[in-house]
Amino acid sequence: MVTLNGKADGYRGIWYMNQPTGDEYVFKYSGGLGTYCAKHSPLAVYCPAVEKTFFCYGGTTAASHLGYTAADLREGRQLERPRPGFLLHMVSYFDHRHGLVPRPTILLDKGTADAHDNPVLAVDGEGYLWIFSTSHGRSRPSFIHRSLRPYDIDAFRPVAARWQNPGGKSTPVDNFSYLQMATVPGGGFVGCFTRYRDPLHVAQPGWHCLGHPSQPLQSHLRPPPPPGPRRLLRPVGRRPRTSTFSLPPLLLRPGWTGVSATAGYGPLHGAAPGPTFRRR
Repeated sequence: MVTLNGKADGYRGIWYMNQPTGDEYVFKYSGGLGTYCAKHSPLAVYCPAVEKTFFCYGGTTAASHLGYTAADLREGRQLERPRPGFLLHMVSYFDHRHGLVPRPTILLDKGTADAHDNPVLAVDGEGYLWIFSTSHGRSRPSFIHRSLRPYDIDAFRPVAARWQNPGGKSTPVDNFSYLQMATVPGGGFVGCFTRYRDPLHVAQPGWHCLGHPSQPLQSHLRPPPPPGPRRLLRPVGRRPRTSTFSLPPLLLRPGWTGVSATAGYGPLHGAAPGPTFRRR
């Protein structure tokens, strides 16, 4: 992966389709999916200190539409194979004082045409922008970038995050799907995400310690968190190829850094409060 930090000459969202149907509807769904999917959150954050709403999206090049072949549109998984020049992770903002947007920053080329890899944005307490480049399953890596300056989109640097697994081994945080980030008051983030074909533990210290569920449910991918201050977790489920699991709705409160999934309802317990995501 190369961090591009380039500028686009306009706003172009990625076109994507999923599952040709072989009937008059052509695809299960398709279209401009630059802010796909609903389980990616947040895509935009308003920062009152500078009166700007920062946002990210899945962009593309001016000529990418010329690169789709008949086979791509006929076969269900063609757009998920490695291919540069299609899905570009973009960052920009809306300036509420002047009613203007700048030329967006091209952060990276994700190397696929699969809009499931669209990015997620978070802003920390110091105003630095964090871009989390997700992946659709395990076939491609995920990436994390942080802006070089607060409230600025012109340049980002990669962040090499790691987490400690139950056996004590340090593992890179380089794969996450359907990511939902929440900024923790006082510093850090909490991230809820899916890891395909993993053991039941999906997140550990360094992200957020979720523990082991006692009775995982057969279900689908997590819904996004509901609106409301600091409401971070919804009931989720486990299915054979993913590692999400059932938890009741919880509110993050000072001093809570983990959850007892055996008890089901918490309260959160564990280490002293502090950033659950640490930058290097």
